[in-house]
Amino acid sequence: MSAQIVVITGCSKGIGQGIALTLAKDPQRRFKVYATMRNIATNQEDTKTKAGSYYNDTLFIREIDVTKQDTIDKTIKEIIEGEGSIDVLGIPINSQYISSKFALEGFSESIAPPLRKFNVWVSVIESGVVATPMAEQFGSDVNALFHAMVDSWTNCPEEDATITRKMLTENPDIVVGTEMQSIDDIAKVVEEVILSPKPDFRYQTSENAKEFARQKFVDPSGNEIMNSWLEQ
Repeated sequence: MSAQIVVITGCSKGIGQGIALTLAKDPQRRFKVYATMRNIATNQEDTKTKAGSYYNDTLFIREIDVTKQDTIDKTIKEIIEGEGSIDVLGIPINSQYISSKFALEGFSESIAPPLRKFNVWVSVIESGVVATPMAEQFGSDVNALFHAMVDSWTNCPEEDATITRKMLTENPDIVVGTEMQSIDDIAKVVEEVILSPKPDFRYQTSENAKEFARQKFVDPSGNEIMNSWLEQ
């Protein structure tokens, strides 16, 4: 069986890097991973070092900046021409960030049913708070992480920031819980999905994420989960 061709964005650190390394180091060599990142001249060294002997064997570093279409076109064209196909595509708490993730989820949900007719399976992997390098500087204190993120917001009305800080202070366990998952935990779920011949559409990587999904999908009106924020 030939290796699956995997393209992952955002591999200079964090979840993207963790998934790329996990798949590239698969003992059965079931994956050929193209780890992409912005400006590889300055961002590739950490991933390259951690890949070790797998670099340029089962893991290849390429440049993709999602804000620059020419880098996307160039790299994807190279991979398609060289490999013949792409089997798996990796696409890694402010309103803009959440909106972009939700848009991606909605897009995935809309294309998943028709694509299954062509044996293309789309999966959405939903994690809680992950111990990425940015998060690790706050230790296990998820609440401190979110407060710091609020403090870093720019062009945010102070009233909105104040409301968010108040919510986090009064409800430190709201939605995300207090326990961070490791990058390896997330990478293993991704590997499980890839190796499944007919993967589910939606996966949650933690009990906390599963509970949030239960609340979200059990109530067609959406009011239950909205009201739960007010009742905490």
